[in-house]
Amino acid sequence: MSALSLARPRPSSSSLCQLLSLTSTSSAHSSQPSSSRCPASAIPATTQCRNQFQPPPPLLRASSPFITSPNPSEATTRSYHAATPTAGIGSDIHDPHSLTIGISQSQGLPLFRASSDQLELLQSPSQFYNTLKERILSARKRIFISSLYIGKEEKPLIQALRKSLSRRPELRLVILTDALRSTREARPKPSTASLLANLERDFPDQVHLRLYHTPKLKGLVKRLVGRRFNEGWGLQHMKIYGFDDDVIMSGANLSNDYFTNRMDRYMLIRSHAKLADYLDSLVLLVSRFSYRLVHKEASMDRPKEVEEKVVGRKDDSAASEEERGDQDFDHLDYELVWDGGERILKVGDSSRSGVDGDGWPRTTTTPLANQLFVSEGWESDSRRALEELTRFWKSECQGSAKERSKQGVEEDTLIVPLLQMGPLQIRQETEAVPKILRMASSVPVRQGDEEVGSKPKPTLDLTSGYLSLYPPYRRILTSPTRREGEAEECLEPLIRILCASPRANGFFGSKGVSGWIPQGYTLLEKRFWQDLRSNRRLAPPPSSPSPNPSGPSEKGRSGVEIREWFKEGWTYHAKGIWLSPPPKSDSDRARPTVTHIGSSNYGSRSSDLDLECTLLISTESASLSERLGDEVERLRKDATQLVDQQLFQSRERKVSWKVYLAVWLVGHML
Repeated sequence: MSALSLARPRPSSSSLCQLLSLTSTSSAHSSQPSSSRCPASAIPATTQCRNQFQPPPPLLRASSPFITSPNPSEATTRSYHAATPTAGIGSDIHDPHSLTIGISQSQGLPLFRASSDQLELLQSPSQFYNTLKERILSARKRIFISSLYIGKEEKPLIQALRKSLSRRPELRLVILTDALRSTREARPKPSTASLLANLERDFPDQVHLRLYHTPKLKGLVKRLVGRRFNEGWGLQHMKIYGFDDDVIMSGANLSNDYFTNRMDRYMLIRSHAKLADYLDSLVLLVSRFSYRLVHKEASMDRPKEVEEKVVGRKDDSAASEEERGDQDFDHLDYELVWDGGERILKVGDSSRSGVDGDGWPRTTTTPLANQLFVSEGWESDSRRALEELTRFWKSECQGSAKERSKQGVEEDTLIVPLLQMGPLQIRQETEAVPKILRMASSVPVRQGDEEVGSKPKPTLDLTSGYLSLYPPYRRILTSPTRREGEAEECLEPLIRILCASPRANGFFGSKGVSGWIPQGYTLLEKRFWQDLRSNRRLAPPPSSPSPNPSGPSEKGRSGVEIREWFKEGWTYHAKGIWLSPPPKSDSDRARPTVTHIGSSNYGSRSSDLDLECTLLISTESASLSERLGDEVERLRKDATQLVDQQLFQSRERKVSWKVYLAVWLVGHML
């Protein structure tokens, strides 16, 4: 997340066209006569309540029907209004796999099968850090890391990488970070890039360091915008930490606060070679259209296009590699070099079967598998390469599923990776998230049901450290759950939104323009709350003041509530969605059967500017559902502040006119 910028880029013609398309489509749907919808008599009792139905496509499981858009490719230009009849939706909240299978089928995405025992939810920053170090030191074949940045003072983490590389010459390390964030500090100050340069110098045959630079910032604008503000144009934001066949998916970066007192989510997936191969392939492919980081001396032998130089301090020690794994080291001078992915293509990888280089099949004849990306205008080629990689892995997953079915392997959990790369027109997440949000309203009120208002409701929990919801998501949450003329009534879910208190925002107390950011999010939160109130979507206050009420105190509650997280001395950075079917009894708590985890903050920035990777996970495992419920309660334990009118009237929530202006100018960058 970057500071606010007063420089506002001119909207592109494609963005304006998309806006016009959203407006006209929304108007068209809102004026659609009710007779065009399916009659109630034609809708099965288990189907979704508010949407026109199309014949479902053939799925992996006949028992999990899924309603798809007639043309999924049009989803990015449609309005995701709650009543839009053409949006694809999972049909049965009681069958969580109907959502993941349906999204995989309708969007052509890979679907990985797993046992719930392979998934572990890490509970704290310190456990995250300790797990990282343990996995680094035990890795034998590969380590692949994608993060916004690595803290410029994280020498212990780099030391662990050096030790592992020294002990195992066959170990391959790939690190992908963001070029703007990793070179934020002006020379001669230390930076992420200068910290990493020693790895490339000391282990040139094992280490691949790549820095992605957004194509949206270049030329005169880049020269005029300051270092700290340039991050507003887009970042490499994926948080993927892989070690052999283990992967940690998170929203956390790699710096001291994320290891000590900055709360986030962390999921360790153990011994899943296929998923690790896919994520490794993704990191390597993005690395191909990213700059290569080399220390200054090495770059003299490779006269490529040099983007930038930063002066650091040199270490000319002639120690052996084994000794260098244990010795102290310093920041080095470096250069960013564009090689089009040439060196990544030469990566030999014996840790995977059937794939080579950056994840393409060894028998492939596609030119994309061996293509070098030019330094200008590489966006369309990268988009096609990502789409082709997605198709390849979808096919790989289907073959793997058939083979495991023959072997009698039983898995209770499904995983669908979702990519969101707005600059490259890859929009898997923004097509999928509306389906998750709408599935919460998929439980029909059956004939003969009495006291509907007091029945246990589905629960959807959503959290983001930066609550600036992408407009289509916001429209779904603020719109009435049922509109006049709709075919069937559904149970209105309880939607619980958790965000950071201004004092838990990582920019709280910052100097200069950065200090405005908590106020900016306060303003956006207030506007969202006012929309909920205007549309009568606010949930009634719980009978218990606890942020984790259960049983009779939650009985019958529906609508949307917002709570703020605050813990003295901590900041909040968690993001995710949990979806729970109605509890079986009044005394039971919500147990999520679907979760969404990864790097996305669910804002316009994540949707349009940054590179994001998340996992959509569904499970039939009671054990994993219980652990997901525990995770929600751990986060909500410190969310005692219920957002209401009185909160926004308090003195500390006063928003400066400067912040109003800044949000008007650059709200899409938040």
